[in-house]
Amino acid sequence: FDTNWTDTGSEWVPTDASQETYAFEDAFNVDFDESGATGAPSTQTFETDGSVALLQDPSTGGLIVGSSPVLFRGSQVTLTRYADRTYVGADIVDNTNVIVFQFTSGPYVGRYRYWSFDTNWTDTGSEWVPTDASNPLLSQFESSFGKDFDGDGWRHEVSVIDDVGQNKLAYRTDGALVTETVQVYYANSPVTNSRFNDRTYIGVETIDGEQRLLFQFTSGSYSGRFRYWIINNAGYVTGASWLPDLGTAEREEFQSAFGI
Repeated sequence: FDTNWTDTGSEWVPTDASQETYAFEDAFNVDFDESGATGAPSTQTFETDGSVALLQDPSTGGLIVGSSPVLFRGSQVTLTRYADRTYVGADIVDNTNVIVFQFTSGPYVGRYRYWSFDTNWTDTGSEWVPTDASNPLLSQFESSFGKDFDGDGWRHEVSVIDDVGQNKLAYRTDGALVTETVQVYYANSPVTNSRFNDRTYIGVETIDGEQRLLFQFTSGSYSGRFRYWIINNAGYVTGASWLPDLGTAEREEFQSAFGI
């Protein structure tokens, strides 16, 4: 209507996540977009792991860290400004503020790059996320963002025991024994590098449809002997047995799988 309440037209009430929708919701106190709340959300969260949370201010569409707008080349970064990428998150790597993103289209599709920032979140440079295992920054990026940037099947917060064959085995930095997908538990408690210190873990492989974790005793009455656990998909030990005898078909399966 005009100022005299004479009609001037008719439109559908907007229901998308837009400022126009939020204005209608604020005016009428109705959840038109069925988001569960009325008005603009305070922030949209991209990533909160680690020491830095990356957010979006819906009123401007701009990325923010804390109360600081993220500036790149003098202007605030928005989702529409760079539509060829998705943002992984923000964190501090090698004492530098960084934001990592992945290209989703164009010639660099699938690759990860990062911006570096000063303490005010104004950009100071841009580089590719390292993928060379000899680069000490790789482990920091993988640990900070929880991603396998070099595609080797591990995030580099682990000490690898075995990465040959179908499955992989490692110690996490807290000492927990882990495969690529699960943590290992024995009697409902985590297996660690200090819980069973009378043995050396060799690896985990699938034999006859079961995941078998092989280890060798290094002390005690069984020193030198090989034994294995059967672990389920959740990482819990469900059985155990000694390495099969020499000359048996089952022993040959173990030798082939573990290379021993």
